[in-house]
Amino acid sequence: DLDGTDQGNWTFRDVADALAVRAGIETRLTATGKAAHAAGAALTLGQARYDKGVDSYLNLLDAQRTAYSAQQALIAVQLARAANLAGLYAALGGGVS
Repeated sequence: DLDGTDQGNWTFRDVADALAVRAGIETRLTATGKAAHAAGAALTLGQARYDKGVDSYLNLLDAQRTAYSAQQALIAVQLARAANLAGLYAALGGGVS
């Protein structure tokens, strides 16, 4: 349409979609943050156990792998959140001249 109503509807839809996705991302961010924190605590415990000779180096390596995987998952969700916020900003007309 030349009157711009279709463009307005697309913008509203884009904003609504971005806000709907954001809720899911925030839930995932909370969950992955808790998982990363727990994996970090397990790594600290694993390191202490290895240092005291109670646990094997293989168990320490496994704890490191788990902690790094959890951090990587957290970073991926943080990236998705940033992309969603950028999309929401654009849908609201930000950056358009």
